[in-house]
Amino acid sequence: QHWLALPAGNWLGQWPVTQAQYGLFVAAGGYAAGEESWWREARERDYWRKGRGFKGLFDSEYRQGAAVTNEPYTLANHPVVGVSWYEALAFCRWLTARWQAQGWLPQGWQVTLPSEAEWEKGARGGAEVPVEPLVRPVTALAPLLARPPQVAQRANPGAQAVFTWGDRPDPNRANSKETGIGTTSAVGCFPGGVSQYGAAEMLGNVWEWTRSKYAGYEYQAGDGREQLDASDDIRVLRGGSWYNSHDALRCAYRRWNSPLYGDVGCGFRVCVSPFPATSGR
Repeated sequence: QHWLALPAGNWLGQWPVTQAQYGLFVAAGGYAAGEESWWREARERDYWRKGRGFKGLFDSEYRQGAAVTNEPYTLANHPVVGVSWYEALAFCRWLTARWQAQGWLPQGWQVTLPSEAEWEKGARGGAEVPVEPLVRPVTALAPLLARPPQVAQRANPGAQAVFTWGDRPDPNRANSKETGIGTTSAVGCFPGGVSQYGAAEMLGNVWEWTRSKYAGYEYQAGDGREQLDASDDIRVLRGGSWYNSHDALRCAYRRWNSPLYGDVGCGFRVCVSPFPATSGR
């Protein structure tokens, strides 16, 4: 373990992205008719083609939706699964444009994937955490970004906790192998696992893609691991899933895979943050 200073101001999605939410991206033509800027890195490597869609690690043909298409994984209120890092990133860019058009997201801000450091802070909390979690709908986000509120803080007794709820595994607080469900579950089924920031189901149910490529710890944001245009370096997933034991659900547990990978336990959540000073859009 090590301590890391992170800039304030980022907002983490309360839930993993659901099938219904991802379906809006698909229905809007996000795959075949999507903007090239949404798929920039995938297009440069011929994983995405305008008019055809995306080809992942296990695909023989280009497709126009998530790779997993069978129930119960496709139920509307379950987290989307079968999406690669490239697809998750394209969704975030589409959502950035959508929210900006609706006036919910100011210029200079983006929807993106959290870095793994941002993800871990969202799960475990920093040295201090809000006295009460600040959870707001996206329709109320713009004024909060323009004038960040003063939020009362307290010391975080769980700053080095193993799980979001403490140090002991608990199958009542997360969908893991020990819970025995044997598939994804609807978001909201495990309120006992909510983090101190109000982020739900950070652990279990689905692995969550982060923006970061895999590199050794200690974490150094300036060492290139946050570059989106890097070569096909493996990217980090966090949180564990329904098919993993509690060991993989630890806040500090790191998994990595090809950015082309996606399976029945692989999803993501979004993060709202300022655009970096350099490229990264």
